[in-house]
Amino acid sequence: MRTNSKLVRLLGALAKAEAKNGVIPESVAKEIAEKAHAEDIDMDYVREGFKKTSHPLMPQIRAFTKLCSPEAGGYIHWGATTQDITDTGMILQLRNAQDILEKQLELINC
Repeated sequence: MRTNSKLVRLLGALAKAEAKNGVIPESVAKEIAEKAHAEDIDMDYVREGFKKTSHPLMPQIRAFTKLCSPEAGGYIHWGATTQDITDTGMILQLRNAQDILEKQLELINC
């Protein structure tokens, strides 16, 4: 199991967008975005959380929250449901797949 780097980048982007629209403090969004690096996530913590909950996202979100100050950690995932995060991740994966398929189709049509 590895942390989905797109998940933490998505949470960083969400925080920046929310700050831009006045939903969360700018300083908090900056911290969240700066710490949105999958390689810093404690994977032992994530594995244990997954064993307990069988939930694919919450242990990763909780591990990311631990990287931030208590104030910033309280705003991670702010206003978004887990389903919102899952759906957004799915769309990002589909967009990447579409790019790959379009390149392959161009090669076939040469």
